[in-house]
Amino acid sequence: MRLKDIENEIRLAEDEQRPARYLPDEHVSSSCTETNGTRITLRDLRRRQTIRSPKYLKQRVARRFSIIGSNNFRVLINNSEVHPKDRGYYGQI
Repeated sequence: MRLKDIENEIRLAEDEQRPARYLPDEHVSSSCTETNGTRITLRDLRRRQTIRSPKYLKQRVARRFSIIGSNNFRVLINNSEVHPKDRGYYGQI
């Protein structure tokens, strides 16, 4: 997904008084060896808080998705799996 493309579609939709319809391009990667599931690649992140460190991003993702830790759902950030312990809730108890 490209921010500029999304913003352009929103502007066009407002001008034409219709709902916005943005369809991202499919990205095929030769480095992805998984045979099922969904791979999401984030690049060119703009928020300093999000990009300041992979550890911080792991904590934010772990806290956002309660499904983290289930048997059928895995999230990797820089090839490092996100675990429930990455939420950081119990480190000071």
